Amino acid sequence: MFPQMEYLGGSGILHEGVVEAFHLIDNRHATRWSNVKDVLLNITLRARAAWQISDPGAQRIRARDQDREERRRERGSLQVRELRARVETQRLARMARDEALAHEA
Repeated sequence: MFPQMEYLGGSGILHEGVVEAFHLIDNRHATRWSNVKDVLLNITLRARAAWQISDPGAQRIRARDQDREERRRERGSLQVRELRARVETQRLARMARDEALAHEA
């Protein structure tokens, strides 16, 4: 165990919770690469995908997609707010016009 701890920098990575969490990730990768029938290649692809997820320096494609989606939502929200403000301005103008007509009559 001590050589493993020295190599890994501690035993925390071997904790049951970490191992179970990795099983969830590996199960997703196993499904993703299920069409690869060569066992060695399948394991290599799954290990590479797991390594890419755990690499803190790797670019996160999903983060870019999420940022793009958030900007799209913000633009939509801004358009909705502008439309609501325009409708409210028209409503207030109509109410003022109706009051003016009521006072004239």
